[in-house]
Amino acid sequence: MAIQAAGSVRALALVGPTSAGKTTLMEALLQATGAVDKRAGAEMVGDSSPEARARGHSVELNLAGFEFMGDRYSVVDCPGSLEFCADLDAALPAVDLAVVVAEPDPAKAALLQPTLRQLERLGVPHALFINKMDQARGSLPDLLAALAPVSTVPLVARQIPTWEGGAGPTLLYLHGAVTNHMLRSLSGGFEACVTITLIDGLVLARSAFHHSMNYRSVMVFGRATIVDDPDEKDAALHALVEHVVPGRMAEARPPSAIELRKTSVLRLPITEASAKVRSSPRFSWCSS
Repeated sequence: MAIQAAGSVRALALVGPTSAGKTTLMEALLQATGAVDKRAGAEMVGDSSPEARARGHSVELNLAGFEFMGDRYSVVDCPGSLEFCADLDAALPAVDLAVVVAEPDPAKAALLQPTLRQLERLGVPHALFINKMDQARGSLPDLLAALAPVSTVPLVARQIPTWEGGAGPTLLYLHGAVTNHMLRSLSGGFEACVTITLIDGLVLARSAFHHSMNYRSVMVFGRATIVDDPDEKDAALHALVEHVVPGRMAEARPPSAIELRKTSVLRLPITEASAKVRSSPRFSWCSS
């Protein structure tokens, strides 16, 4: 997407096959940014025409807008059915970025090929958004492998939604000295974001400005509270040591009562998490 002045309008197109969830994604964006009412029963924006409701999918372009971090965005939700795809010819040349919405099913990867070919032919910048991750069939590597043949450019996972709510691990434990200011502040139940990053290697470029690194990063969100239960506290510290050196707790002296009083343990229920990955082949060089 081209660099624009702050406050300018950026145009996004949501494209992809029917039933991929493009309209649902647009409405989620509008709700997350406060552009529409989040209350149950509030009127939705997309697919409001009688024909769209009768067919159960978009039959025309749906237009909406929202503001985020000082920038304004116009969203064009494009129909995915072949009988209405002529609308894409008018919409795509006018947008700054096309978001290709896909289902997490390797068997449906081929359905994306016409859309990706059209975007590549028009030279429209685009990104792939895998929707409905809670309904994924197979692993993410299998899905990327199935998607690779339908695109003429390599596909790289940039940000991976990992889980939200009850799916996956539900608790993260943090520990430190009882005098630690950060832990004491978090123990009051404030919203917290914990970020963990693993550096896999450095990426060298011809210019110092374009040097980068390969990494794996995860962010988890929740509200932290102090662990008062002695059994839960002991189990959390036990798991920490065992994760670093498996079997070590059977060999080392357990923490004394004084050591436990000096250690604070927080419980962070994970309400949402996401991961971001940057990777490149070993010994590859950036051209910049």
